[in-house]
Amino acid sequence: MDIISAYREVGTYRGAAQICATTHKTVRRVVERAEAGGDARRPAPRARNFESVAELVAKRVDTSKGRISAKRLDFGPAPVPSKRYTIWVHTWSEIIRNAMHRHKFVQDSLNYTTSHDLGVEHLRERHNEYLPDALKVELPDGDPSSDVGPS
Repeated sequence: MDIISAYREVGTYRGAAQICATTHKTVRRVVERAEAGGDARRPAPRARNFESVAELVAKRVDTSKGRISAKRLDFGPAPVPSKRYTIWVHTWSEIIRNAMHRHKFVQDSLNYTTSHDLGVEHLRERHNEYLPDALKVELPDGDPSSDVGPS
């Protein structure tokens, strides 16, 4: 079902977003664009600044046998094909978003929840001697301890 039909059927941005597996913000943008007389479909993808050098990069990857530095590649979400390798160059926001998604998936799969306090407690147990003084807890006899919370 397309976004416009889902919105007309349900009547809310969030409901249509759930049906179409997207965000309510995307539904709002598409609906507003359609109501303004524009095309409801996504705009045509823009040309990427690295497409002109994709063959050159693929050739350099082949000649260097895969030992090319990522510093020499332009950023963008498109792959650079090679005979032996497929290289993806991502922006930091994409890397962080993907890592957060994987973390949430693992957390949901293991039914595991954590908090700031549990993290600090773990650091005190395992790595107390490396922690800054603000995170260390002192026992009355002067020995650092991980079993006692902050006073």
